[in-house]
Amino acid sequence: MQGDLELIVSLHAQSSTKADAMKKLRTKKTLMESQKIGEQQKLARTGIYLEKVGHVLESNIDEAEELLKTMTETGDKLFQTVFLIGVFGQDEEELKQALDTIQQVAGSNDLMIDKLPYMQEAAFNSLLPFGCDFLEGVSRSLLTSNIAVNSPWTSVDLQDRSGKYYGINQISSNIITIDRSLLNTPSGLILGTSGAGKGMATKHEIITTQIKESGENTEIIIVDPEAEYSVIGRAFGGEMIDIAPDSQTYLNVLDLSEENMDEDPVKVKSEFLLSFIGKLLDRKMDGREKSIIDRVTRLTYQSFKEPSLEEWVFVLSQQPEEEAQNLALDMELYVEGSLDIFSHKTNIQTGSNFLIYNVKKLGDELKQIALMVVFDQIWNRVVRNQKLGKKTWIYFDEMQLLLLDKYASDFFFKLWSRVRKYGASLTGITQNVETLLLDPNGRRIIANSEFMILLKQAKNDREELVQLLGLSKELEKYLVNPEKGAGLIKAGSVVVPFKNKIPQGTQLFDIMSTDPDKMASN
Repeated sequence: MQGDLELIVSLHAQSSTKADAMKKLRTKKTLMESQKIGEQQKLARTGIYLEKVGHVLESNIDEAEELLKTMTETGDKLFQTVFLIGVFGQDEEELKQALDTIQQVAGSNDLMIDKLPYMQEAAFNSLLPFGCDFLEGVSRSLLTSNIAVNSPWTSVDLQDRSGKYYGINQISSNIITIDRSLLNTPSGLILGTSGAGKGMATKHEIITTQIKESGENTEIIIVDPEAEYSVIGRAFGGEMIDIAPDSQTYLNVLDLSEENMDEDPVKVKSEFLLSFIGKLLDRKMDGREKSIIDRVTRLTYQSFKEPSLEEWVFVLSQQPEEEAQNLALDMELYVEGSLDIFSHKTNIQTGSNFLIYNVKKLGDELKQIALMVVFDQIWNRVVRNQKLGKKTWIYFDEMQLLLLDKYASDFFFKLWSRVRKYGASLTGITQNVETLLLDPNGRRIIANSEFMILLKQAKNDREELVQLLGLSKELEKYLVNPEKGAGLIKAGSVVVPFKNKIPQGTQLFDIMSTDPDKMASN
């Protein structure tokens, strides 16, 4: 409102049952249509033939038709509504000026406000906080959605009693607490452009998880392609696993999770090897090759107690098909050559409940392959943790790396869909939202994620996300140019604007900072 005006605003909304409301609307519509026909016949007798008659009558018929359609399609209720504004002034002139101001503001927003001559007493009593409407014959029919628009002081909060702290609601200024384990699908995403506060938001989520749920019943795993989480790892006694060509750390591609009682572990491993080899050789496997890979996998586990990729290739080379011999030759570089880092038995024995897999030293192509192997290892831990009654929290930075080609993308989407049933939550983090939007599996992950932190977004990405998630224009504004660490947070069907600024100069800020100088000093 322009100017300083003393006002009382009251909204009365009286609902009626859907059946009664639709019956009254149909009756009213029928009467108006009869009136329209009568007016058309009256004009016809004078030689004037019109399809449409008075503008007000036509508008009322259209409005009744639209109300009936909306109530049928959306289930909205109908309310008899009165919106009252009480204006005060020291004298009649001041009162008139205030009324003019209100009508000007209303007019600029395509609203029309009428005065209530000879009804001020009933109107004033209706303004008082009695919850009663003493006016008669001045209400208007509005749907549920219309009522919501006319209640600008209401706000939605996210406050789970068992939740972790995520910041402040920008509308209500109340704290936001979310318990992701209460969601149907607790896995989620943290998305934002470079410099939007994505790293801080992720580390805050990890720290609050570690503090709130630390102990033998929770395991935190971070997949770190750019070595950004070493500081937080040291601060909380985490164990860092470096995967590099020159390291002595090995992960066995053939490691099997025997604790999985719900699925055939050999079948799961066969599916993984199909994706792994397809990515390794950078080509599509044909039907014969797929059959050979599946057969060799089963024969390998029958022949060796704890096989490695070397034994798998040996069994492959014993197969009679020409395709098997060609595959064995193609795999030689990764078993006996310079890229044999995945052909050894796993030599990591960790009892830590805070693990960080660092693959920064690997080249881009090998990094994708390594990430697939890392997530295969993580899958084994998830299955084992479920049997032990432990929850697993997985954080995957630069998640777009596994959505760049079909083999890696299909593998990751299956994993994303599968972990929920085993008591695990997977959080993907990326600034390359476009990669997710361009990949069918990426779009499915976005659409099916019940938890999401959305920070500042590039224009095209923002428009795609708004459409995919069904966000309103009002909520979209919070993604246009927010301050660092602010944006939207989604839990289930509820989306609220939030901000979570970590004060500089605190130990928490130093641990969480993604500034290279700060990370180096830490």
